[in-house]
Amino acid sequence: MSMRWSLWPVFFVFGCSAPSASYERSLRRWLRAPEAERVGRAADLRAMAAEAQVPAGVRLAAVHQSQRADQAIDADAWLDAEAGAFPGAARFLVSYRKLMQLPERPMPDHARGVALVVVVDRTRQPDVVGDLLATVERPLRERGYYVVPVEVALDILPALAGDPAQDQLGSVDPASLRRMAEFGIDTCLTIDILDFWLHEALAVEVVRYEVWYQLVDTATGAVIWRRPATGSYERRESTDAFPREDEPFFYPSSLGPVFADQIDFVRSMTRGLVRTAPRPR
Repeated sequence: MSMRWSLWPVFFVFGCSAPSASYERSLRRWLRAPEAERVGRAADLRAMAAEAQVPAGVRLAAVHQSQRADQAIDADAWLDAEAGAFPGAARFLVSYRKLMQLPERPMPDHARGVALVVVVDRTRQPDVVGDLLATVERPLRERGYYVVPVEVALDILPALAGDPAQDQLGSVDPASLRRMAEFGIDTCLTIDILDFWLHEALAVEVVRYEVWYQLVDTATGAVIWRRPATGSYERRESTDAFPREDEPFFYPSSLGPVFADQIDFVRSMTRGLVRTAPRPR
């Protein structure tokens, strides 16, 4: 089955995500902005890389964005630091250096655990794609994966698709998976959005969703893990001082969480599913 990969003008999930939701919202804003207005990202990433604890992918994303913005950065030193802090990404970083025509560095070949995230959107709702890309990174890292940053993903897609003119992978086929494996990507997580509808006023009130998460071993093509997120979420206060027991959509305030923003619901849905995924082998 052919699947369009909505890896947006930026997808790839490595993000430099901070423990709080603030990074997720920052990444979402960047993903939603028109490409011509995506400025200042390199500076933000470099500031994150200066913090005491640098999340996986931040240095790589900072190098990538600085090069795209034609800003000076010691790419060798930054990528060496990334490989030292996250040895599981070593093979991927070797391939990245070659692709970007940077000096090669000897790296251990036994490293594993690099994941590439692909969102397959069948609903044509770009906001949902951005929210998924912004929130899936942290739970994957918590499971032990090194996620390819959003900032890097789109630019390496042509190499993975085997067609320099193609900016998206048309399908998750054996040839594409094989190229991922050769590139140092061990697993591919596809998030297939079959249905997603949300009503949001002052808070998220009603959501209908069917989203499938699937991890595939790029070397063998075997499905490692697959889980669905399907159902609906309803949380509306009654407008009647004495609501009928059978009134539709009536949920007392004491029942269920309050999601103030769509990304909060998507984060909860994604984390609940991804935490059941197996750790890298």
